Amino acid sequence: MSARLATGSPDSPDNFIDLPTGTHERGVEVAMKNDLIAGSNFWFHVGGRYGTSSPDQLTRRVSPWWLPYAPFSADALVQRKLGDYYGVDLVPNWQLDESFDVGIGWHYYHQAATTYSYVGDPVAQQALTGYPASVLGLNTEVERMRVGVGLTFTTLDRYARGRARLPYRVTWTYNTTLYGRGGQVPHDGVMSLMISAYFGNLR
Repeated sequence: MSARLATGSPDSPDNFIDLPTGTHERGVEVAMKNDLIAGSNFWFHVGGRYGTSSPDQLTRRVSPWWLPYAPFSADALVQRKLGDYYGVDLVPNWQLDESFDVGIGWHYYHQAATTYSYVGDPVAQQALTGYPASVLGLNTEVERMRVGVGLTFTTLDRYARGRARLPYRVTWTYNTTLYGRGGQVPHDGVMSLMISAYFGNLR
């Protein structure tokens, strides 16, 4: 279980080019990961997570997403509730030899739509902005499925037997979005390279 504190700063409704440092809302995530051994050289990595957040209040320019440059008169104090989310990861792995293993990953993620409501009299607020606060939540639901492949080279086993000089692990992964709908779901490919070095005695 992990907790998210409201330490970040959201984007300003008066600056269209600023970069926020977070969403400034409190949340909790519960996650579980496990490896299921199916043989001497084959196993499944299975993971799941579920997250929720508490409502918060902030100033927004109430305007639909297709009209991003709203006038100053659209500013209003709203209550926001980010949608709950969950994700599932399934990665079968094959140990090719003592140094190489390969995995093929399937990753699913879904987040419900964010809901907004006016703080105060909603009829009066809507008369000033021209829209109900719920218009801010349009097109915020996200669903995506990603697939990927990873290759790991490690010297840990050989180092433990005195057959390698340095203990380290190198992992290369590539993931791409196979399916997505809802809000902003980029159809992109992400490549990463992780190098882990170990110091001291390995037991």
